[in-house]
Amino acid sequence: MRPKDEGQDSFVNEYWQFDSATPISVPDGLKARSQWGEFTKSWWAGRWLKALTQFVNPARLVRGKAYARLGQVIELDVQVGLVLARVQGTQPTPYRVRIEFQTLGDAEWERAIAAMVNQAIYAAQLLNGEMPHEIEEVFRSVGVSLFPQNKSELVTRCTCPDSTNPCKHTIAVYLLLGEHLDDDPFLLLAMRGRTKEQIMAALREKRADHAVGPTLVPKAAPAHLIGLVTNASLEESLETFWQMGEEIHTVQVRVTAPDVEMEAIRMLGEPSFAEDEALSERLTEIYRAVSRKALDVAFGER
Repeated sequence: MRPKDEGQDSFVNEYWQFDSATPISVPDGLKARSQWGEFTKSWWAGRWLKALTQFVNPARLVRGKAYARLGQVIELDVQVGLVLARVQGTQPTPYRVRIEFQTLGDAEWERAIAAMVNQAIYAAQLLNGEMPHEIEEVFRSVGVSLFPQNKSELVTRCTCPDSTNPCKHTIAVYLLLGEHLDDDPFLLLAMRGRTKEQIMAALREKRADHAVGPTLVPKAAPAHLIGLVTNASLEESLETFWQMGEEIHTVQVRVTAPDVEMEAIRMLGEPSFAEDEALSERLTEIYRAVSRKALDVAFGER
């Protein structure tokens, strides 16, 4: 594994092979965490960057990497369907970068949320800072794509004089955006049209609707008919009511710790006491202790 300073020299040398103009140094710029190698760690951020850079000029990509690692991006603002940034180049005035993403429509989001609500683990994983691997297929199943498929799904502008679009300044923003996605997968969904708050509210609403379930007997039915329906059903099944069907042999029980820690609380949203670090840490310890005890009891290790 190469030392970090060696990687730093490598990318700078690679950069200067393509560009002799030295950008104005920015002491407090948003320097990329990755100083060599891949810019992202998570699968979703890597998939996003691949989608954005698949049509990028290779030489511009090298320069964009250098700008991101030198800290030339001095401002980055992610909004719904929009990213605004300022990048310091060779001129005294920083260039302004604007990236507009094609957002999904209301009907498309409605279908995507309806598909997501069938799996409670999706919301819990998102709140845990993870993007479910299956989520790309969820969007695809309702006829939309979570990740941009072609150049027409985003519009990029930069105030620099470079005729190539996207330019190195825009690419530097792409790369830093990937690191932000590593930290917060909800940013990916925001760029496609929905904030974290909107998604969680929609998921809770849909899950509440599912919990109520369909009404078996119409509300307008007379009381005596409701009784007849119920009694008839019970009378017909009294002899076999407590018998197990053949399906019991196909049931599989998997006893394990939850995939997402404190899933029940995370599903309800950010609690009011979240800012109290001591209380949050204590609650986490309690949940872990309960999980360990449950496993001990399940496996007879009391």
